[in-house]
Amino acid sequence: MIGAYLLRQYIRRKRYVERLRSWRRSKALAARKKYDEVLDEVARTSTTLAMVLPHLMYFSVAGTIRYAFPDFCIYIANELPILEGISIIHPAIKTISLVEFIIHIRRELTNTEERAIVSIQGKQFTNFQLKREEERVSKRLQWFMRYWITFALLHGFDQFFSTIPILSRLFNRALDTSTKRQVMILLFIWLKELRLPSANTMGNRLGKHASGFSNNTVDIIYKNVVSSIMLPLTNATAAGNDKTRGLKDLCIKQVELFLAAMVFMKAIALERKEQVIFILSESFDLLPASITLLMPSMFTFYGIIYVTGFIATGNSAKCDELMSTFNRNMNYLPDNDSKLLQVQSLQLRWLRYWCVYSISMLVLKRSEYALSWIPLSTHATLAYFIWLQLPALGGSPLLYKTIRFELTGFGILAKSEDFDPEDTLTLRLLITFFGKDSHNERIEDFPGNEPEQ
Repeated sequence: MIGAYLLRQYIRRKRYVERLRSWRRSKALAARKKYDEVLDEVARTSTTLAMVLPHLMYFSVAGTIRYAFPDFCIYIANELPILEGISIIHPAIKTISLVEFIIHIRRELTNTEERAIVSIQGKQFTNFQLKREEERVSKRLQWFMRYWITFALLHGFDQFFSTIPILSRLFNRALDTSTKRQVMILLFIWLKELRLPSANTMGNRLGKHASGFSNNTVDIIYKNVVSSIMLPLTNATAAGNDKTRGLKDLCIKQVELFLAAMVFMKAIALERKEQVIFILSESFDLLPASITLLMPSMFTFYGIIYVTGFIATGNSAKCDELMSTFNRNMNYLPDNDSKLLQVQSLQLRWLRYWCVYSISMLVLKRSEYALSWIPLSTHATLAYFIWLQLPALGGSPLLYKTIRFELTGFGILAKSEDFDPEDTLTLRLLITFFGKDSHNERIEDFPGNEPEQ
C-alpha cells in the first residue's frame, strides 16, 4: 500500500495521466480525420456501405485479434473480470452519477432565487448553461435506460435458452462458457464503445436522409430490434381491454370506479387515486411470477426470467417511449408540467432499479455455486426481485441509497448534501466490530477535529 501511494504521487507529479489523455485525444482526432476521408470515398460509391463501414471494421479487427491471439483472448475472458466491468460496474457507476447530477440540476432549476452562477458538484453554471446541461444529461440518461433494457433482454434470453431441456444442451454445446464470455465482451464493447459519426456529419456526407439516423449502437439496436419487440408485447393487453375483460381489467376497473367516487366526495385527492391505480396495475403484472413461488424451483426460475426480463423491460420501454414523446414536444411544454414531472420521476425510478438489479445479478452470479446448496434459494431470489419492483414497498430505492453511499464513501462519486459517513454500510460494520467509543476517539484524534476552545 505504501508503494502504491508513492507511485500515485509520482504519477501525479509527472502528470502522466494528463499527458496520456492529451496524446490519446490527438491520436483520436487524427484517426477520425482519416476515417472521414475514407467515409467520403466510400459514400461516393455506396451510402449503405459507408453507414455500415464502422461495424464491419470493428468486427474485422476483433476477428483478426481472436484468430491471431486465441490464448490471450481466452485468458482475458476467463481470468479477468473484464466482462463484468464493461457491462455492469462501469455503466452502473455512470448511471448513479448522472441520476444524482440531474436531480441537483432540477432542484436548482426549480429554485426561484435569481443567481448568476450556480455551483453543482464543484462545477460552475449559469442559468442558461444549467438548462443546456439538463438537456444533455437527460439524453444521456435515456441512452442508459435503453442500454439497461438491452442488457436485461440479453441476460434473460441467455437464462431462457440455458434452462430449456433440449435447447440448453444444444446451446451449451454450441457456446461453452469461455466462448460465450468472449462473445459477450465483443458485443458489449460494440454496444458501448464503438464511435459512430454524428448525425450532422452523416447528413453532410451521406445526404439529408442520413441525418435522422442515430449515431450510437445502443440506439440503433433499441429502435430497430428491442422496441419493435417489447412495445407490441406490452401494449397487447391494453389494446384488448375493450374486448376481453379479464380478471385484472375487471378488478382495476372496479377499484377505479370506487376511487372516482371517493374523489368526487373529496375523500381522497386525484393524485392519490392515480397512484393507487398505478400500484395496483403493476402489482397485477407481478402476480404470474408470484404464483411460481408455490411451484418447484425449475418453474420458479422461469418466474425470475419473467420478472426481470419481461416486466421490468416492458415497463422501462413504455417509460422510454413516453420520455421520447415529451422530448419531441419539450419546446411547447412548461418546466412544471405535471405529466412531464411524473414521467421524469418514473424514469429515475427505473434507472435506480436497473442499477440495483445489475449489481444484484453480479453478486448472485458470483455466489451461484454456494446458493445451489441452500434450499429454496431460487424462491428467495424471485421474492427478492419482486420486492425490488413493487411500486409502493419496493426495495430498489433503499438499496440504491445504500450503494450510492458506499460509492461516495470510497470516493468514486462526488459527495452530496445528504451524505453522512456513518450512514455507509462499511463504517457501520466497523463501528459494530470495534465499538462506538473507540471510533469516536480515533475521529477526535484526526487533525482538524480538535474541540474549539
